[in-house]
Amino acid sequence: MTKDQQIKDATQGLALGLLAMEVKSVPSGRQALSFAFNRAWRNWSKNSQYPSLTKATFPGDLFLRGATKSSGRRAALAAWNLGRRAEPYLLAPQLDVKESLEISCDGPISPDDWIELARLFVNAFDSDEVSFV
Repeated sequence: MTKDQQIKDATQGLALGLLAMEVKSVPSGRQALSFAFNRAWRNWSKNSQYPSLTKATFPGDLFLRGATKSSGRRAALAAWNLGRRAEPYLLAPQLDVKESLEISCDGPISPDDWIELARLFVNAFDSDEVSFV
């Protein structure tokens, strides 16, 4: 998998994991998002499947790059709106979150793995900073 594919997978997987947890939004500040992703990534049990991110000094910067490009990606199932708040959303409205998670998991990463990453990401924020549906 290329570096760009790894970034796309991680960006989309985190968005889908958050949607599965019914997270509506998190703070959108560059530093807050990058810090939360770095912390979650370091503690995620499956990070070795994505060596381009794991070897990066600041994987959160790669995540931000992927999130910024996410809405324009072809064949993506989820993306990010980085406005006043960072909001994950589905790109394929005909699919629900569970179906999208299943489709996105064609390798060693399961839907539960993406949800684990999402939990770690959410835990990097104060509880009052995370908005749920």
